[in-house]
Amino acid sequence: MEPAECTLILSRLSLVCNFFCTLLRPRLFSKLELDGCDKRTNPPSTAFCRALLRGNTHAQRLAAHVHTCMISFWSRGDSEGSNGWVEAAFTTMYHRALRLVPNIEVLLLTHSMVDRRMWEVVGGFSKLKTLQVSNVSFQDAPAKEVEHIAALRLLNFGVLRSRASSLFRLLNPSALLEFCGDCNSLEALFASGSVSVLETLTISEPRAIKMRPLMNILSKVPSVHSFTIYSLITENNGVTPQDFSALLPNLRSLTCPLSLMALLAPGRPLTSVGVLGVENIPLNLGAILGSHEPNIMIVELSIPRTIADNNLAIRFPCLRKLVLRNIRRPQISAPEAAVELKSVNPSNHSIQQQLNLYP
Repeated sequence: MEPAECTLILSRLSLVCNFFCTLLRPRLFSKLELDGCDKRTNPPSTAFCRALLRGNTHAQRLAAHVHTCMISFWSRGDSEGSNGWVEAAFTTMYHRALRLVPNIEVLLLTHSMVDRRMWEVVGGFSKLKTLQVSNVSFQDAPAKEVEHIAALRLLNFGVLRSRASSLFRLLNPSALLEFCGDCNSLEALFASGSVSVLETLTISEPRAIKMRPLMNILSKVPSVHSFTIYSLITENNGVTPQDFSALLPNLRSLTCPLSLMALLAPGRPLTSVGVLGVENIPLNLGAILGSHEPNIMIVELSIPRTIADNNLAIRFPCLRKLVLRNIRRPQISAPEAAVELKSVNPSNHSIQQQLNLYP
């Protein structure tokens, strides 16, 4: 069922009685999406913001349910270009309306500019816990907003392909639990303050990473429980598992290329493992994770289909969730793949069978 269809059904159910209305309204209006590429004459988000600015009491009640705001494809909104004044008028309207949405906890920004007015909006989100930015540029924050931005206690922060130096200068990472970004963003994060409570780290680096710089990064985040890296690792330079043994002492979940898995996984009580890509290297997943004895710790496993074999059930007897990603043979049908999933561990009926097909 498509999300739009689900929303329509829930909207109709909310009209049945007061009980359903009270139950469903917070779910139906938990997210506000402001899309600069929306070509509709009067999209619902625009109508909602205008109603807020008019002081509509119904819109104000609905605004209290909004916890997530997604802003995409809004540029600076200045007077450049033939339509700049139109864009400026619309963004000003949205900025004013967002100040009337009091309970924003999650802010997602993509392909936009955070200018002076947007800084004022972000500084007003006193309950903000998650900030994710992608392809976003940041102007310097107004002096009066610096204190408000520094007072935010983010729990989840992600930055991809964004010029966010001004943001890092203001960010207080002392409460940060999750971070996603490239190596430059990580260095900026470390420079902004202590990350002693960080639990989840995701590195999404467009370029290959050398082993020694990666080890330097991991040495600064000993509290991390879950680590994911999407980049290829180059220039091993004779690094061994012993070199990594003191890094990430609390690691329980690991998702990375198989070459890095061979260095980070041995001897660790991992419960969730994901292997990214298929590398042309003579490494055996079972030998890395299970050795010669069954690995009773791992309950979630995500691997390319090409390295799966019928010994997975023996090596991982407590497996509950298995994801086989089809990389080499995209023409495989879902029923065929499901049969193969069952054959991996036919005796363990509690395995959650899940299949991801990648064209």
